Amino acid sequence: MQSWIKLVVGGLFIVSSADAQDNPKSLLFDKDERTFFVPMNYSPIRTVRLRFHPSEPKLLAQVSDKRLAVWDLNAKPQATKGQKEPRVLPDYACEQAEGWITGFDVHPSGKWVITGGSDRQLRRWAWKDAKPLQVIAGHDGWIEAVTYSPDGKFVATGGADLKVKIWDAESLKLLDQFSGHSRFVRDLAWTPKGEFLCTGGEDGKVLVYDVPGKKVARTLTFGNTNEVQGQIPSHSGVYRLECSNDGNWLSVTGQGKSGLYHLPTGRLAASENLSFDTCFYPAGQFLLVGYNDTKVFRLNPAKLEKVSLDTLGKKGTSNSPAGDVIASLKRNDGFGMAVRRDGALVAAAVGESTVGLWKVTQK
Repeated sequence: MQSWIKLVVGGLFIVSSADAQDNPKSLLFDKDERTFFVPMNYSPIRTVRLRFHPSEPKLLAQVSDKRLAVWDLNAKPQATKGQKEPRVLPDYACEQAEGWITGFDVHPSGKWVITGGSDRQLRRWAWKDAKPLQVIAGHDGWIEAVTYSPDGKFVATGGADLKVKIWDAESLKLLDQFSGHSRFVRDLAWTPKGEFLCTGGEDGKVLVYDVPGKKVARTLTFGNTNEVQGQIPSHSGVYRLECSNDGNWLSVTGQGKSGLYHLPTGRLAASENLSFDTCFYPAGQFLLVGYNDTKVFRLNPAKLEKVSLDTLGKKGTSNSPAGDVIASLKRNDGFGMAVRRDGALVAAAVGESTVGLWKVTQK
């Protein structure tokens, strides 16, 4: 129990950016008129992850290709074959020899990019270099998720082999591994101080792993499993996870629903009919959930701490909403969403081959 208390107290001091206000009351979203586009044959219909570079005006996207799409956020749209309106076109990075890139992350310093592939290899790249610094055998199956720890010292990976592994970020030496999922490990999320690693799988389970103690501290039942397995996010179980910046809340999404869990107790505090993408805003208590119609909630922690739901959540209209809806982002289609760590920008897939950008103003 002491480790959870330490997590909550310590997490209160974590802020994603010194530029972000401590506790804004509301947020305003202004849609950028530009469309960030990937030409055909490299369509981000399977863009399931977006990342802002932490120190440069760049946006990276995992697309259905052997490489990452990289957009300059200051670029002007240009005439594009087959498109009525001008588009912002990407450069490309981290091109591997074979297989798709199936997971990636950017080091908190911005100096490295880590990628996992359908070829089961884990690659570490120096930012902007054409060849990887290291290539190692990562998993006995597709590497489905890759993420740096908040301090940048570790890399966690999860794969189709049902394993989760923790590596040294610079040497890629394997430090720890554990099992517990019965189907694909879909996503990973660190708590703010890196003491716990949350893992979500197609089996509908979330494992909360005590990293220093090298043990599973808690298992959460999200549900929504079925007999279909594979790469399409509507198939089964957990699709995305994200931990709040104070370490108190874990947002879990999957087919048809989302759940908000109180991490120190493992209690389900809210359930919504929103799916797939989820992000916490870096300042204050704001949560973004959904893909076609992304809702922005202002959380009320005092109210949520008193709620108790059954472990599978609720169908239909939630009797425990995550909070007050302060905005709705219209996206049409597509997977992948990210908030820049200063809170000034949100990026999200808005359709086949397209990503949109919103400027965020704190009130």
